[in-house]
Amino acid sequence: MKRDFEKFDEFNKILEAENVNNSESKLLPIERLAILFDDGKFKELFKYSSVSPFAESFKDGISCAFGNVNGKPIVAYATDFSFEGGSIGVHQSNQILELYRLAKNHCIPIVALIESGGAKLMDTIHVQESLAGVLREAVFSSGFIPQITCTFGHCIGASAFISVLTDFVIMEKDSNLSISGANVNKAATGEDVTQAEIGGSAIHTKHSGSAHFVTSGEENTIKKVRELLSWLPQNNKEKPPIKEYIETEEREINEILDLLPDDEMKPFDVKKLIKLFTDDNEFFEIQEDYAKNLVVGFARFNGIPVGIVANQSLYMGGALDTKSFRKAIRFINTLSAYNFPMLNFADVPGAVPTSDEHKKGILNLGASFLQALGHHKNLKLSIIVRKCFGGAYSMINPKISGGDIIYAYPNASIGIMSDKAMSSVLGKNSVIREKIDTLNEKNLKLTHPVFAVSGAYIDDIIEPKNTRIEIINVLKSFNTKVFNDIPEKTLYNFTL
Repeated sequence: MKRDFEKFDEFNKILEAENVNNSESKLLPIERLAILFDDGKFKELFKYSSVSPFAESFKDGISCAFGNVNGKPIVAYATDFSFEGGSIGVHQSNQILELYRLAKNHCIPIVALIESGGAKLMDTIHVQESLAGVLREAVFSSGFIPQITCTFGHCIGASAFISVLTDFVIMEKDSNLSISGANVNKAATGEDVTQAEIGGSAIHTKHSGSAHFVTSGEENTIKKVRELLSWLPQNNKEKPPIKEYIETEEREINEILDLLPDDEMKPFDVKKLIKLFTDDNEFFEIQEDYAKNLVVGFARFNGIPVGIVANQSLYMGGALDTKSFRKAIRFINTLSAYNFPMLNFADVPGAVPTSDEHKKGILNLGASFLQALGHHKNLKLSIIVRKCFGGAYSMINPKISGGDIIYAYPNASIGIMSDKAMSSVLGKNSVIREKIDTLNEKNLKLTHPVFAVSGAYIDDIIEPKNTRIEIINVLKSFNTKVFNDIPEKTLYNFTL
């Protein structure tokens, strides 16, 4: 027995030597994991694992662990770029599969800290089979347990697909995420571009939408995971974590009156509006640089976490295009999976009708957006801030589509089109012209919210300064929604 422990002492000395970081620019996998877990404490798994029983080293390109983040258990793995480029072979895949087994069986999140050149070529067909198993686990864990990926340096091939299958992707600003490297791309297609031009962080945060966050530095990237996990439940059976928040009295927010322009077509920053009403003026924005005409993210009201979707009139007047539909669909599906109430601040002139947007598939994506809204099974609260015209009316979750509570501000406009557009289209009809003039004499318009209220299509017209009070009242009153309208089925047929 003594001899056995002496052997493990020898193993530990080897491990200790291998975990000395000789790089000034990169952290070792074990150091990355230490930043992730509370107080740097975690239990490493498979630490005596090696690529061969005859190997004189325990470096095998991956470190796996479990521990607590924000006081709650998770599992995580970090690839090691200093060992064969962090490539993933059968040996590494088996460890990742075991982590997924633990995560799924115990209903806890899994985090991947990836820096990898892709599949281990010398493992040939065997690694393809193993990686197919990892991809399968990521697919079937989607919407069941939170999956988060951080990318550092290169993340190529199978590693890239594993990353984008997860719920959230956080890219260190100098990392890249791509199907292949620049050299392979040039050989296959003749295109001569840099790795950053293929899959740099700017590509995926501004154009493809594959990444949700971009950060500067390894430590900040990993800390973003900790912050993100503070918003998420452990699995799809739990509700998002509520934080204790003490508010001595209901607060009117008079600053909103200075923020909203008198002209409904004049742009303003909706993020400022959101932060006026949230706890501690905090808003955790997601995909900030992608489809800037739509804002999505998490916030709390009296400690209750909510997913927010809001039109941003500073960009494209807040109109909906293919990118904003993609952004909304992904976020709403996440809210549905992890039991978030949804709050929508609507200020939308409609969908972009150009031929270019039709070529990009705006009809299909608009339909997918409607599917995501319809299948969101939790509380849906909408506030029409200024305008809501045309097909974008669906964005407020009308009651016939499953919306729960819909409010409008007194100066909101709701209808097929603005009164100005209506006059232009129908103004030559004397009967209609007379009706419009009669309304104008009464200081009313066809799009006035009073018509929506009279039809019981919206629940109330509220004072903007009371918005926070009204939101909290709804969240407290309707927190036990049981959704029975969707027929039982495995999944809906996505309109892609």
